[in-house]
Formats: sequence, C-alpha cells, structure tokens
Amino acid sequence: MEIVSNPSYYGMIASDSPNDTIWKQNDQYVIWNSDSSRWLSNVLFRFSRNDFANYTKKAINSASIAIKTYNILASNIDIRGGSIGWINQDFTTNTTWNNQPSDGTIDYKYATGDYSTFDFNLPLYKAGYIGKNNEIAPRRLVDQLWVGFKLSDNVPIEDRKEARPQAINEYGTEDIHLILSLVDWAPTLIARSPISGSYVKPSIDNRFSVSFDEFQSIDYPTVQTVTYDTKDTSTGTITTHTASVSINLKDRTYVEWTMPADTLPSGKTWQWRAKLTTDDSETGYSDWADFTTVDAVPNAPTIIYPQSKYLVGTDAITLKWQHNISTGSAQHAYDLQYRQTGDWISIAAHEISTAQSYTLPANFFAAGTMYWRVRTYNTDDVYGGYSTSSANVIQARPVTPTISDITSVPRLTVSWQSTGQEAYQLTITDSNGSIVYDTGEEYGVIKSVTINDYLADDNYTICLKIQNGLGLWSECATIAVKIVDEIPPGDDILTATSILGGVRLKLTIPLPTGAHYLNDDIYIGEVYLTHEPYYTSGTRYLLRDGIPIAKMDSTTYTDYSASAEGHEYKVRIVSDDGNYHDTNTVNAAALIYYGCISKLQSPQNVISLKLNEDSAAKVEGQSTMDYTALKFAGRKLPVYDLTGQYNGSYTFAYAMLSLAEYEALEQLMLGCDTVIYRNKNGLRVVGTLVSLKPTFKHRGHVTFEFVIEASDVDEAISYD
Repeated sequence: MEIVSNPSYYGMIASDSPNDTIWKQNDQYVIWNSDSSRWLSNVLFRFSRNDFANYTKKAINSASIAIKTYNILASNIDIRGGSIGWINQDFTTNTTWNNQPSDGTIDYKYATGDYSTFDFNLPLYKAGYIGKNNEIAPRRLVDQLWVGFKLSDNVPIEDRKEARPQAINEYGTEDIHLILSLVDWAPTLIARSPISGSYVKPSIDNRFSVSFDEFQSIDYPTVQTVTYDTKDTSTGTITTHTASVSINLKDRTYVEWTMPADTLPSGKTWQWRAKLTTDDSETGYSDWADFTTVDAVPNAPTIIYPQSKYLVGTDAITLKWQHNISTGSAQHAYDLQYRQTGDWISIAAHEISTAQSYTLPANFFAAGTMYWRVRTYNTDDVYGGYSTSSANVIQARPVTPTISDITSVPRLTVSWQSTGQEAYQLTITDSNGSIVYDTGEEYGVIKSVTINDYLADDNYTICLKIQNGLGLWSECATIAVKIVDEIPPGDDILTATSILGGVRLKLTIPLPTGAHYLNDDIYIGEVYLTHEPYYTSGTRYLLRDGIPIAKMDSTTYTDYSASAEGHEYKVRIVSDDGNYHDTNTVNAAALIYYGCISKLQSPQNVISLKLNEDSAAKVEGQSTMDYTALKFAGRKLPVYDLTGQYNGSYTFAYAMLSLAEYEALEQLMLGCDTVIYRNKNGLRVVGTLVSLKPTFKHRGHVTFEFVIEASDVDEAISYD
C-alpha cells in the first residue's frame, strides 16, 4: 500500500449556475447562488495525469481530505481541522446533517476515455449554511452525490449531476490536502478453463484461462506472462510452464492462453494452477484445479439415418450417426457393419476419421431387410459399444444368382447361389429357341433343382432367375449346356390292348433269331444263335401323351384313367448313369360304353352311370373366364382385365335303380376326393364333385344331377 500525500495540484470552486457569485470568507472560498439564495461550497481539485504517472495502474483503496481549521461567522458551524473521511453509501434526497460525516472508505469509480487530466470532485459538508442575511440554517444535502474520480465531461448528460460546468475562475489554496491510499492489482485468480473434471486432449492445442473481478484503475496494467504449473497426481511431480501474452486488463475479467499440443502425455490425471505477471506487478497463484488426459469410453452412437426406412436400392445410401462421449471429445475412428442374412459383414473397419456418415454406392445392398450398426473410438483409440439400427427395407430387384454347377445328363441338375431368394424360375430353351422345360414360379429357398424331364440330344440354354420378398425378379443367370444321351441297349417292345374301362400295356422282347451256315466241320442246315433279345436295364416309366404317369415294377401296367378318345403311350427306361432309352410308341383308347365316375386315386373302382329317367343322360359343360371389369369416365362400356385363367363346370343328370348305388356316389362328394368322370364320347373330366341333387322315386329309384368343377390336377409322377 502506498500513501500519496499533498501532491501537486490546484483547486477551483465548482459552480452550476451562471448567477453564482464567488466569495471568500475566512480563507474559505464559497459561492452565493442567487437563484436558490444559498451558499455553495463544492471544491474541485484538478490534477495532471503526469502527477500520478507512477500510480495510474494502482487501485484506490481510500481517499480523504485534510482541511485547515477555520471559522465561518459563527463557531457553531466550524469545520474542524484534520481528516474528513468519505462515506461509502449514497445520500438520500433531503437528508439533513447536523454533524460532520464519519470517517470511512469511499466507493470509487473510474470513467473511461483518453484525457490528459482527471478530476476529483468532493463536496465540503457543513453543519449549516449562511443565508443571504447571515442567518444560520441546516444544510440540505439535496444535490450531494456519490464521490469519486471522473474524467471531465465524460459522463452522459442524464447522469451528470456531479459533472457540472467548471467555473472559469481558478483560485489556488494551500489549506486543503488530498490523501489517496493506493494498492497494487492483486486479484484472487479462479480456474476458469479447464474446470475441475474436464478432459483435455493432449494431441491438440488447448485453451487455459483464469478469471478475476473487474479491475478499477486510471490506467490498466497489461498481462505479459502467464506462469502455470501442472502436477501429475500419480507421482506429485510439478512442471512449470510459461506463456507470453499481451493482454490489457481494461474491461477484462479473465485471461486466456494456449497450452501447445503434446505438452502433456495422455492417459493421466492432472492438477493445474496459474499466476499472472503484469507490467506493474505479479499476482498470486490460483487454487489447484483438476483435469484429465484420460478420454472416456464412448457410449453407443445414436443412429440417425436410415432407421426403419424403405430405401431405393438403385440409389446411393448414406449412413449417418452421432458420436456420444461424456468428455465431449472428437471421434477418432469408427467400425461400420451391415447384415441382411447370416453374419455381420464389415463395411469399414477402424476407419480413422471424425466424419459421422458413410455413403454406399447404388446397388450395394440386395433387396430385402437390411440392418446396420456402428461403434466409435475415443481419442485414446478405445472403442465403445455398437448401436444397431432397426430393420430397413431395400426396395430393389435381387442380385442376379450365380449358377455354380450343372450336369450334362439328359435329366440335368442345376445348382446356384443367391441372396434374398423367396422364389425361383428355371427355363430351358432348345437350339430352335423353343422352351422345352419351365418350372414356373416355384416358391422356396432351395438352390438346386433336378428337372422332371429327360432332354433329347441338343444344345440348350438354361435361364435361372429368383424373386425376393418384395415380389421383384432378378435378371436371368444363363448358361449353355450340350446334352448327349448315351442310350442304354435293349430290345423292349411296347404293346397296348384296349380293355373295359382302360388300356393294358405290356413290354415284350422278340424271339431269339438264328441262321443256317456251312462249315467244313458242320453239316449244311445247322442253326446257330445270332442274337439273344433282352430287356433294357433300368427303371421303367410309363408316359401317356408325353407325361410320366406310372412306374412299371413289372412288364405290364393297366391305365384305368384313360379316356375313350385314346392316348399315345411309350415306356422310358432310365439307367443308373442317368441316360435313358424310349420304347416304341403305341396308341390305344379305353373301352367305355357308359358314363362312369371314380376316385382319381383308384380309377378302376368305377360307379357306372348308364340310365336317365325318360331321356338320355344329360351332360353339359360351361367355361367362364376370370376377369375384372374396369369402368372409366367417358367410356360407355367397361374394360376387362383378364387373368388368363378360367373355370370349367360340368353338369350331369342320371338315374339309378337302387338307393345303394346312389349312396356310393354320395360318398364321393362327402369324401371331398378328386374324381374322374369318363364317357364313351371321350369326355374326361378331373375335378371336385361340388353338388349332388337327388330326386327319390318309388321302389328305390333315384334320379339326380351333380356338378363337377374341373381342377388343375397334375397327374404326372416325378422321376426318381
């Protein structure tokens, strides 16, 4: 603390009215104000800034005035000599003082601006004032305001009760002394950044700062050096660092500086403190504050996009997430994976980047459901947990399957690999461009098909496509194959005989053949065996109109589901190596004299339909096409959307002479079995018996009508 007593100055009387008259009474300069008819006694001291050159960067702790003892007319209003202190509170309007104020410390204030002089304005308080007629009365402190330093005329007009126009007359005085108590700037520093518990990434520049209360001064010191200590809490080792700055303290409540990158090792806990050196003085240290260079383990990231979305697979797709970590440090790296079926597949592994998005090219994902997940790494290269998206749906045709294997035997097998398969379709085209085999749309995830047919020798093209869960088909995977049938030898001959209700088929072989020869040792006319006929070795399949309908376990088979119109038959004999031999082709028809009906599974057990009361048997058929009628504005008639499918309905009318015969027919309907109806005209209907309408006559006779709805029944059997 420094005390500056009786510096060089000159004093002047301050007046706020042009009607004031300056008087000197008993060595005291006073002002008579003709407007208010009262005496004024404000004294303004003006000092040169140079007079305080050594003290302008100090804070004023207190100020007082020493005044010579003198009398003003009457002893009861003497202002006693000595030190008059200044109170640290505002005066209330119309306050009356009967005694001089108590000593105390003033509330001081500095104005701003770059002026060559500053003023210290102090009112002299008296026990009363002298009226115009020398009457004695108490002094009202109506205009006695807060006291402090100010620069001339630097206060806004609305706040300038104390900044009165200066009197033009100057009067020196030697009886009044200004006493100032000055102190160095010595604030309490508080750690501002990093605050206790903060994370500091050591690989980058970090900002440190301390805060303090606002400093009041005439001029302001400039911080030139920051000295800061770091302490390794595990060892107690303290390291001192310095930072050169140039920060003036005017209007400042904190000082900030940079700790360069790589100053401290990572993975430790620390404490720090700092002090400031100005161009005038030095502060003390701040208290120790904690921080750490151990980064937190990241929390699972937040999935932003896509999340439960329908996505167009032919577009590029950007995955977005948010790195979550309690220290607020940046993402160092990330792992990115996706899954559609099976295990997780990596997109990016330990990708060092602060980016929190990743763009995948168009057609990256197969059509169907897609999940993705991400985890992030902190600045210590430690990863957190995965965050997994909800299911997203990729709307795109599936990836074209890959044909992995194909056999070149007549009944070939195709194997493939695919993703997202829900159905498949396999077609085979011959060298003429005709489709000779088509599986149709088969639902399932199998990836190997053996066709249910034997191909003739030719060059073929295989086309395989798959369908995904969205109903979209892939492009065709194609492959060419050449089929060569190594025909197994044999002398099989197929014969067919029409029988009642069916066709009997039989395999035979010709008789052995012989020849006469002439040899020196053998008589003319001796016979020797030139060929011993034999059956072809293999599995026998009976084909009716090109479709395998039965496997022949012997050399005979009776087809009880044949029509009276006739069919084409042959036997295909398949050897163990996958080659085949077809016998000759025969044509035959079943002998059917009346209508008959039976279960398709046991066609030999027929119910004969011979009669109809008073007329011939009734046989009617009707086919109807499935369609949807669409009506459009402006069109008189509808437009039909045809499905290509139709319904076949057949109505029959017969009579039976006994109730037992009718009940057998009724059981066919009640059993919900697929039935087959045939008659002598060649009509053959396979379907469901959907209605039966009987009329019961006398003596057990029954007339009835029944309806069969045709159904698409595959009578073909599969090759083993």
